[in-house]
Order: sequence, then C-alpha cells, then structure tokens
Amino acid sequence: MNHLAILENDVEFSRNLLNDIIGNNNKVRLVRLAAKADELEDKLEKLEKGDILIFNLDIPDVNRLELLDKLKQSQRPLPYIIAYSKEIERYQAMPQYKACFHRCLQKPFAIKKIVEMVNQITYETSIHYYEKQVKQELHKFEMNIITKGYAYIVEAITLSLENENLLTDMTHGLYKIIAARHGVTVDNIKWSIEKSMKSVIRYTDCKLMNSYFYVVSGEKITPKMFITTIVENLRDKIDEEEYA
Repeated sequence: MNHLAILENDVEFSRNLLNDIIGNNNKVRLVRLAAKADELEDKLEKLEKGDILIFNLDIPDVNRLELLDKLKQSQRPLPYIIAYSKEIERYQAMPQYKACFHRCLQKPFAIKKIVEMVNQITYETSIHYYEKQVKQELHKFEMNIITKGYAYIVEAITLSLENENLLTDMTHGLYKIIAARHGVTVDNIKWSIEKSMKSVIRYTDCKLMNSYFYVVSGEKITPKMFITTIVENLRDKIDEEEYA
C-alpha cells in the first residue's frame, strides 16, 4: 500500500484529484489532504520510499519549500514527489530541489496525467515488493537461483500476484507474457520452468512439499499447482500486512 499526501490549496481541485486517483487505484491510502505546508509536517514521517507526495509549488505559503528541506534532512529515502507549477522550469533549475522531484508538470494540465503517474508508481513499487516476497517464499525450497527456470518462476508468481487472472490459462496468458518480455518462445518458458520444477521436487524435503501443496506422497506437483499455491499463500500474507 502506497501512502499518499496532497498539498494543494484549491479544495475543489484536490478533491477531484483524490477521487480520480482512488477511483482508479486500490493501492493508495491517503494520509493527508493539506492546503498549507505546516498541515503536512506531522505526516512527514509516514512518507517513505514508495509513498507519494503531490505538491502544488504555487501555493501562497512561505513554508512550502521548507517542507522539501525537512524531507531531505530526514535521512530517509524520499517519497515520489509529483510537483507542478506555472513556472515549473524555475524550480527544476534549483539544484537543491531538482533531485527531489520524481515528475514535474507545467500548469495547466489534465488531472488524468497525475492519475497515470500515480498508477505507474504504484505498479512499479508493487512489482518490486511482490518480487521480494516471492524470492523469500521460494527460499523454502531447494532451488538453483541462477537458472532461467528460477527467474521465470519468480516472474510468473510476481505477475500473478498483480493479476491472478493470468493463472486461468498459463500457456496462452502468463507464459506468453513472459516469453514476449524475454524474446523467447512459450515452449522455452514451459520447458525451463518444468526443468526447474523437477529439481525442486527431487531435492526439497518431501514432507515440506506434501504439507505446503496439500498432496499425498507420490502425487504429482505440476507447475500450475506450484505457482498457484504460492500465489494464494503470498496473497493471504500480503493482505494481512496491508490491513494490519
């Protein structure tokens, strides 16, 4: 979940912006809708790497740039800052602030531009987070992490966490997407994953495999069963963390 803060003195604009963001993205959690910089100060500690600050640089507030200074001085990774102004080039020319901005917009602009930026940020951060969780989960099994099969399995589970519909038809959906990304055939993806799966089944303790995948000894664990079960287990874990 990405925390979101908005600094905008136009109440109608900020509400319309928030409604469009929330209406198009379920990964965002609002922590503050502020019209003045000092209204955000107590929420700065909640804004970390992966979070988003939407910032109107034209608000008539002498403390607005001090807010950026405090974020820089916090010694924590900066949130993604989407800044906009009628004179955005002037702020981009300031070396002390230029590096703070993830994206800059020249006024006027359509709200959908910010919505698209927020969607891209949340997609990239969720994929990175999912990939980290997937690798931690796969560490339970005996896997050769330097093989293409392992990399494809990580990618398959990560993509399925983002869109579980891909599990419906793995060959024509999930595997096809992965194949296109790597410039190989779907058969190559299937073969690499199946080869890696054989190694997992051979070297991982059978009791762990049986209990994790709810199978009896001798029952075949297919790639679809392997990927789907891990997706289900991770989805439950991620949901618990997000709503804790």
